[in-house]
Amino acid sequence: MPADLTPFGFTATENSAYAALLELGPAGAYSVARRLSIARANAYQALDGLVAKRAASLVATGPRRYRATQPQTLLALMVEGQASKIDRLEAQIGAEVGEGERPLVALAGTRSVRDTATRAILRSGNPVRCVGSTAMVEALAPAIRARAAGGRETSVWLVGVGPSAVAGFVGTVPERDAAQRFNAVPLLLVADGALAAVESPAGLSGYWGADPLFFGLVDAAITAITEV
Repeated sequence: MPADLTPFGFTATENSAYAALLELGPAGAYSVARRLSIARANAYQALDGLVAKRAASLVATGPRRYRATQPQTLLALMVEGQASKIDRLEAQIGAEVGEGERPLVALAGTRSVRDTATRAILRSGNPVRCVGSTAMVEALAPAIRARAAGGRETSVWLVGVGPSAVAGFVGTVPERDAAQRFNAVPLLLVADGALAAVESPAGLSGYWGADPLFFGLVDAAITAITEV
């Protein structure tokens, strides 16, 4: 089943044209138009749109022929592009002064949890405390190492048996104790905000928030679980 690119700024026709190029290989607007049963002018518009979004490249002229960007490469390009936009937005928001609501943000999926935790670890001006399984902590290891290398206070506890050489390592938490308290192995993090997540059938899922009550609950949970 073709990937749905429309949530990322692609039109429906561009999405279909990308799928057609993957099936056809290098092709011109005529072939794509026939495959999609659309006018050739619409095919050209979609193909040129894919080139502008780096989802395809122009490999010949007179007549023009296009080649789709390999899907995994396109994914990497899109992730990089989204990360750059988020970095710019973060810099702009950081310059804003004001108060507002601090709702909890639901995090669904391992990538969402990992990216939020990584950004929190790297950006926090406060001490960072983190509790998680070896696999969870390893996913965050580059950010933890970068933070520790800068001399910023970072404390890490591993649930179960894990390598004590991890940056910021303080100690371990028995997996049995973690499971009894949370019914699963948690990922708990406090930085400028707080994050609490557990494994689910879809991967990690949980919440991030800067509300003082939520922050206090997560901070207290880390203290309770690490002082057993």
